[in-house]
Amino acid sequence: MNLSRWKNAQTEEIAYYTSRKVESSTASWKAYLTENFSIGFDVFRNKRVLEIGCGAFGIIHYINLPCFRFGIDPLCSIYRRLELNAKYTIQTQQITSVGEHLPFRNEVFDVILSINVLDHCLNPLNVLKEANRVLTGNGIFLLHVNTFDLPRTIRIILGLFDKPHPYHFSHVEIMSMLKEAGFKIYSHNKKDQTYPPNF
Repeated sequence: MNLSRWKNAQTEEIAYYTSRKVESSTASWKAYLTENFSIGFDVFRNKRVLEIGCGAFGIIHYINLPCFRFGIDPLCSIYRRLELNAKYTIQTQQITSVGEHLPFRNEVFDVILSINVLDHCLNPLNVLKEANRVLTGNGIFLLHVNTFDLPRTIRIILGLFDKPHPYHFSHVEIMSMLKEAGFKIYSHNKKDQTYPPNF
């Protein structure tokens, strides 16, 4: 993907968040974790937690347990300036940067989250490699991405017209990228996805 296409996707993200009517909550994120990963918030307790692509309403802003929390997003400074979320700067270190170049040393985070982010990135494989680099040896990477079991040509065409989502991955592509990035996959869950996606 070229840089211009990625910048257009970022513009669409800003428009999405500024027009959003419903704010997230601790309860909604707890339900999300239970439904999609069969875990609770206790996974964060006293851990070093990073959310890649935290957005204005990411899960990192709603963790109500003691932990060291960091959120990284190329639009952090814009979300902060627009004051979209009252919880945005409370107890979370916000870093304006991209997932392709995480500004952290190796093996520093116990838990890393990437929730509906990979299909927005400039170079998704590099984001995964960076996540693996900064994750501790026994750390947990929680990844959620919409996948589409459609022919590759159709998915590429979707990426041209679906402004916020430059990529539309197949399940096989995601699994392959995770392995190429060096992850060991202990559990995964594939749900049927319709188009357009629910996020």
